[in-house]
Amino acid sequence: MPLDTIGRRSFLAGCGAVGVDLARCFLPRALSGVVAQAAQGESPLPLRFPVALNSQRTAFIDQDGKPCFACGEAPQHLIQQLSGSDVEAYLLDRAARGINVLWMIAADKTYQSNPPNNFAGDAPFSGADFTNFNEPYWAHVDYVMQRCLAYGMTVLLMPMFVGLKGTEGYQASVRDSSDAVIEGYGTFLANRYKRFPNLIWLLGGDADPNNALVYGKLDKLAMAIKAADPLHLMTLEANYVLETGAATPNGSYSSVDAHRIAYGSVRPWLDVNWVYEPLKSVVSGAQRCYSQGLPCLMGEDWYELEHSTTAAQLRAEGYGAVLGGCTLGRLFGNGAIWPFNSANARNGVNAGPPTWQSQLNSAGSVGQQLLGKLFRSRSFHLLVPDVSNEVMTAGAAGGSVCARASDGRTIIVYLPAGQTFWDKLALRRRTVTIDMSKITDASHLANCNWYDPGTGAVAAAGNFPNSGIRSFTSPGSGDWVLIIDSAEAKLRTPAT
Repeated sequence: MPLDTIGRRSFLAGCGAVGVDLARCFLPRALSGVVAQAAQGESPLPLRFPVALNSQRTAFIDQDGKPCFACGEAPQHLIQQLSGSDVEAYLLDRAARGINVLWMIAADKTYQSNPPNNFAGDAPFSGADFTNFNEPYWAHVDYVMQRCLAYGMTVLLMPMFVGLKGTEGYQASVRDSSDAVIEGYGTFLANRYKRFPNLIWLLGGDADPNNALVYGKLDKLAMAIKAADPLHLMTLEANYVLETGAATPNGSYSSVDAHRIAYGSVRPWLDVNWVYEPLKSVVSGAQRCYSQGLPCLMGEDWYELEHSTTAAQLRAEGYGAVLGGCTLGRLFGNGAIWPFNSANARNGVNAGPPTWQSQLNSAGSVGQQLLGKLFRSRSFHLLVPDVSNEVMTAGAAGGSVCARASDGRTIIVYLPAGQTFWDKLALRRRTVTIDMSKITDASHLANCNWYDPGTGAVAAAGNFPNSGIRSFTSPGSGDWVLIIDSAEAKLRTPAT
């Protein structure tokens, strides 16, 4: 059963303490010093990282039981592609940027440089797929999990990449393996990694829920993992196009969509709704998935260096997702980083240039870092998307998106940059209109600021009464974030 169903207080009490002690409760004795070593200087002090959902199932909580925003990335083939020294270089940079959630694939046989082997030439299975587990391969997975824990990063661990077609990933093997083999693999994984607090199970991998046979096996896998590891959260990545090549309805299938198609209803093992949306439908998709009931994480959108996505569009995806309802957080992706320059990625980047190392400081990376800083400085877990435009009464037609904290202390609006030639030629600025009465403040005053999501600069927009309708025009061209706070709340400067 999910952690929240047994009670967060009972869980923490059972571990004896919070913070580092909570992590030690999960770890086998051989690994119990990892967090302590990090605190002694081998790695930066660990970040706050998601370990569960709160009792309301609306937000991640961290190792201290506090709300935790998932500012993530998708280094999908790190386990297969990177040696120990490269793992350390990557994690060091990402921890410094506040990245606290990473999507990794435990086993694949399509996209790494030498499938199904890792960088050292080790395969995950020394016999038939999902059997005869090759210890050197899994020892490296252990190492990656240890180092992520030391840096304070939760791993969204995908047991295998299924793939959209039978020629990709492990789809054919999933389809052809017996239930007993699939269940045995799930039991193996759960028993090996359940003591890591920094773990969320992620099933699927572009898996089309219309493939009943594959989803039947995924259900067996999920139930086997949950039987051996009832505490860790679980989610599932479906797809945005069908196996036939046709488009999915509404832009993509979320986890909830996939369950309803494949199983008729949401299975009890699904804890988090993984949202996967193309650029054009990020906001509408996030809003739709928010209404599906489970807490939403934007797991995948268009990546940097792919689909000709610009830095401004990457930021529009991120802010549109979170303000649209993915209040758990968002994962960012980069075309050189997710496969670490594997020539088999077939995404137009391949072996480079650019190299994955050169992309650590990309515009998209910086934008994701600044997104995390902003939402962590406000009550992100209380944000409710303004689907009916009751807060932002005008401006949605220009692509702006708004959310209001349920306690009324904060409103956040993202105003995207104009994308047309004429927008850019005119250095177009955006205007939105806000119902100021939506700010709750006994002193009847709202404190307003502009935030540049590309640089992190903050500019005061003024103090205004929390009554009436007020228009706000961005202070310059490009994209901007408007933050309106209750004055009496005395919230800290945005992104600090």
